[in-house]
Amino acid sequence: MAFCGGTPAALRSHLGPAAVRAAPRLCTAGGRAAAARGGGPPDAVSTAAAAAAANCPWLPASRSQRRLLSTVTATARGAPPSSGVPAAMSPSGVPIASSPCPSPSPSPSPSPSPSPSPLPSPSLSPTSPPLVDTLPSASSAPTRRQRRQATVGQAKAVLAADAAEAVVNNRGEAVPSFDRFIQLPPDWLAAGRARRTARRAAAASASGTPPVKDSPAAAAVAASPGAFVVLGIETSCDDTAAAVVSSTGTVLGAAAASQADVHREYGGVVPSLARDAHTAAIGRVVAAALADAGLSADEVDAVGVTAGPGLEVCLRVGARAAVAAAVEAEVPLVTVNHLEAHVLVARLPEGGVPPPTPAREEMVPAADSGTCGPAPSPPPMAFSGVSTTVPTASSPPSPLRPFVPAVEFPFLTLLVSGGHCQLLLVRGVGDYTVLGGTLDDAAGEAFDKTARLLGLDVAAGGGPALEALAAHGNPTAVPFPVPMSRRRDCDFSFAGLKTSVRTAVERLAGAEGVLSETAKADVAASFQRVAVRHLEQRTATAVAAMVADADAAAAAAAMHEVVAGADSPPPPPPVSTLVVAGGVAANASVRSALAGVVASTPGWSLVVPAPALCTDNGVMVAWAAVERLVQGVANERDGWDG
Repeated sequence: MAFCGGTPAALRSHLGPAAVRAAPRLCTAGGRAAAARGGGPPDAVSTAAAAAAANCPWLPASRSQRRLLSTVTATARGAPPSSGVPAAMSPSGVPIASSPCPSPSPSPSPSPSPSPSPLPSPSLSPTSPPLVDTLPSASSAPTRRQRRQATVGQAKAVLAADAAEAVVNNRGEAVPSFDRFIQLPPDWLAAGRARRTARRAAAASASGTPPVKDSPAAAAVAASPGAFVVLGIETSCDDTAAAVVSSTGTVLGAAAASQADVHREYGGVVPSLARDAHTAAIGRVVAAALADAGLSADEVDAVGVTAGPGLEVCLRVGARAAVAAAVEAEVPLVTVNHLEAHVLVARLPEGGVPPPTPAREEMVPAADSGTCGPAPSPPPMAFSGVSTTVPTASSPPSPLRPFVPAVEFPFLTLLVSGGHCQLLLVRGVGDYTVLGGTLDDAAGEAFDKTARLLGLDVAAGGGPALEALAAHGNPTAVPFPVPMSRRRDCDFSFAGLKTSVRTAVERLAGAEGVLSETAKADVAASFQRVAVRHLEQRTATAVAAMVADADAAAAAAAMHEVVAGADSPPPPPPVSTLVVAGGVAANASVRSALAGVVASTPGWSLVVPAPALCTDNGVMVAWAAVERLVQGVANERDGWDG
């Protein structure tokens, strides 16, 4: 099946009016502002947004919604609207989780203007800001309040138009809802394979040919009791990736298409170009992953897809492909949180050993054909101090859990990527406690911006480029301060360090404004040393807190045993594993420093996925879907498959 041209006709026949549920896609500034004020949303757009805020706060605002934020913020200051990205957005257009959206101030107005949205408009709440779509006539000079009302009204018109686009995309196809989950029946796997056999028998009867048999790869998976195969699709940002992973932890096939050349001249990811590149590549990437696995499109048992966080226009491309694949194969669909996928890939059996075909690779034209295949890649880098030992399971795997995870719950996770920096206590799938997060910028963003400041080529990622340059510099040449070194908590901050780097670059460049190659290497090495030291200190604080909690729990359990005797419940399992996940986890200095933290803590171990699995890839999405399916959870299909 082909995905390049959008949703196939087979999918359109399944999609009905009930599929037009756009709440997961309408996490807008207007809805968040109305919820924050405690008043009712001003229109149907914000109604959907307010409902979506609780379900999917990680999904980003669209371009029109970002214009709304800029317009409302500029109007409140009495300044003209800006076309730039608001303060709550990173340069790539991804919202910064720790930055709240600005809220427009309500103002009295005569009567609301009609909304261009085709959605029905409920009555306005008394506390909702009115809509005004025109300025007063030129004969009477408008007051500041009138100008503000007019600008807010125009901005809301833009938002309403964008909502209509979110409900029905540019091809006129209904967009399914991804925010409702169901418990699968116990026999979902056997029922799905029975449907596949029936489809093949019907096709053979109609064509008068023998029925198609399972491929050797599918037969091998079916021979393992309780095992199944998941196709994972990742299109959250600037790489199109797909992978086929079995529930036993075997990566059967993987492929990816890089967009480094597409965005090279812009110094960052351009959402519209990324969307077009995803659309052009998604079909051949999925086909390459299936071919690498030796499976046909109807031999997968489930489909997983990233639903956020990420660029909305890019997420839609992967969502359409995933829905098409799930509907045609009549298998469950599982939507995956991008951050959760980074965390859970550490549980991939064999400690996250890279797949036979690397999960992140350039797609190159195959010889004598117009198809694409994976380019050869050098062997993965080896890092000392990283545990790749599979722990012994307490019991043999059962049909309900057909794998032995590399990491048992609970564990501590340092999640470091381009848009996020968090310390998480992971107790189970979907059970996470945030111990600390960034107060301003993420670690990956700081690496990227420093690389741009030094004039490096960041098309393939600013982090790897800066790491390569830092290897030739003196890490103590520039005395950057370690952020928040006097605070004993688990929060992060990189804004001050970025400012220090900019000041140092301007000073070293001098009046000529030219930075020597030696100075560039020294700045890169000094920045990396301080950034890694910051991560090391905050992680050490979290590890110490986990050790203290374990000691307190053990003491309480011992006291309870003395009082209650043999009926005393066992204490909860202590946290003794540190998992480092996300793109920055591929940095060798980060791995080495955190290995030192674990080595100094008795009884603790460090688990870091292979570098190919730290960056965005299809393997982590497929594996996160496996974790959900083992629990019997998938997305509700009512409303998007007839």
